[in-house]
Amino acid sequence: GTSGQYLQTDGSGALSWQTVTDTNTQINESAVSATTSGTEVIIDSIPSDAKRIMVTWQGLSCTSSDDHVIRIGDSGGIESTGYIDRVRTGSSTASYTDGWHIGTYGNSTVFRYGHAFLTTTGSNLWICTGISGLEYSAGVNVADWGGHKTLSGTLDRVSISLLSGTFDAGSFRVSWET
Repeated sequence: GTSGQYLQTDGSGALSWQTVTDTNTQINESAVSATTSGTEVIIDSIPSDAKRIMVTWQGLSCTSSDDHVIRIGDSGGIESTGYIDRVRTGSSTASYTDGWHIGTYGNSTVFRYGHAFLTTTGSNLWICTGISGLEYSAGVNVADWGGHKTLSGTLDRVSISLLSGTFDAGSFRVSWET
């Protein structure tokens, strides 16, 4: 054998030299992206072999009372249709098909803190679950959600976007496991 190899048996007495392969899970993360202007921030550096993705945000706020939405995409861009999303905020629930909504209660003074986990089950199908704390002048609330989306190609990007208004505070980061 050579350096880095090991001797393997087939259980019947035959031996062969094999090369050690690295099967360790790698976790990578994007830089922190500011959400202080514009209507969407896209992280488009996710490798094709990503198995699990975590999106984390802190202090997200915008100039309107509309929802903040997580969307995913492939080389064709971010997709804004075909999502299955069920959101519970406090005692109310809502369903959406335009992305995963990270809190359905809000006004321009709400700040969102939370994370979402996306896991692939193969065939470009992604499952998303998440939780978001909502802080505002009258108190706090919590939103949780779950759903799925099948992309037309291999996921390589994730975004946080607004349905209206512009971002005015906060940041988010995307981490992925390969």
